[in-house]
Amino acid sequence: MKFGRRVRQLREEREMHLSDLAKAMGWSSVYMSDIELGHRNPPSLEKILKIAETLKTDSAELIDLAAKTKKKVEIDLEGVQPHRAEMALMLARSLSGLNDEEVEKIKEILQGGGK
Repeated sequence: MKFGRRVRQLREEREMHLSDLAKAMGWSSVYMSDIELGHRNPPSLEKILKIAETLKTDSAELIDLAAKTKKKVEIDLEGVQPHRAEMALMLARSLSGLNDEEVEKIKEILQGGGK
């Protein structure tokens, strides 16, 4: 399921009008509708958290759907040692160039089986 579709589903389950959610977000109804219909990318993490709070739902699902919809993943590197943060960024940037065997090897290492 896509981010916008899930937001709409949650909003309708709570019998909330689109205009009410848009107002809570500080957006126009047209902008909110565009998000629900997938005509716009999911909003920032901060706005996703506000949507989840407004709809009284778990933010994790919406964050995950937004990442899949955007085809991007946000990584919180606060407090991570610089060399580890650099490694995470290098891995993320190189993913599209890895073959399946290389991905499996990295997965094994990350899961503790490649020690």
